[in-house]
Amino acid sequence: MSISPRRTFQRLALVGVGLLSTAFVAQHLSASGGTHAAQAHEKEYEVRTVRADDDVLYERSFAVQRGGDLVVKLGSERVEILRARGREATVTVRGEGRDARSEFERRRFTASRAANALTVRTDPPRSVRMRSRDARFVVTIEIPAEFNGRIDVGSGSVRVDEVVGNLDVNTGSGSVTVGSARGRRIVLDTGSGSIRAESLDGAIRADTGSGAIRIDAVRGSFEGDTGSGSIRVERADVDRFSADTGSGAVSAGLWRDAEVDIDTGSGRVELTLPRRARADVDLSGRPIRIDNALGFRGEQRRGDARGEIGGGGPDMDIHTGSGGITLNAR
Repeated sequence: MSISPRRTFQRLALVGVGLLSTAFVAQHLSASGGTHAAQAHEKEYEVRTVRADDDVLYERSFAVQRGGDLVVKLGSERVEILRARGREATVTVRGEGRDARSEFERRRFTASRAANALTVRTDPPRSVRMRSRDARFVVTIEIPAEFNGRIDVGSGSVRVDEVVGNLDVNTGSGSVTVGSARGRRIVLDTGSGSIRAESLDGAIRADTGSGAIRIDAVRGSFEGDTGSGSIRVERADVDRFSADTGSGAVSAGLWRDAEVDIDTGSGRVELTLPRRARADVDLSGRPIRIDNALGFRGEQRRGDARGEIGGGGPDMDIHTGSGGITLNAR
């Protein structure tokens, strides 16, 4: 029995429709599975799509545990490290200026987590010539307080809200501001800029090439160094206090007996000591004033003084190239 060409064409058409329907269903199921997979992946981190006029260019959240490490390696961005309320760390980049979006893409911001270490960095391509761009960025990282931090910025200010862990901040040019930090080792370093902190606890080192150092309270040990700028510590509950300025004054309130080593090329030194302080003193500067309540015994001349306070104790060496020295009793 022969089949007409017309009937053959109809059968082939029905087979084609069936194949197309099967492909459509398979594609729909694949897309649905991909959506569920993406939703499951977003439990680890979240990316926010922003409006064209929104200054938020990047935002991700990561689940982290206490005691981890935060590593920041940036170029010329302003950095803020804030305490997170929960156990998630969030990285947000905001931009300003007409070239912010294109420059953001060029700098290639990334945030990644490996084990319990969170790394935030830029990796811009190397270029011999770069035109001037109207772009400024603020990188805000919200992280649990119990975290170790290593922040390295080529040129930009750094602000740290609260950290319980080791902290190492280094910026080539820009101010460093810390609310409170408590760890075994705390390093604050800027090539050019001021250092300001409220409360630091640990082995503390603050260094600025040009700028002042101001700290409300320190506990542990303190080492401060400025090429040009003053050092002021309101309350130093430390066993060792060291300060060096090329040009700038040093003032501190010591709350217990401590080994003291202070040197200024040009700048006065003023210390306030407990009334019952004990120290072996070696001072050189003009003029030298020692509060009678401290009970100094030894030899004092116009430009130097050597002897002991309170019967002797830790070494107190203070020298100024040009500037007076004053020891007050609290």
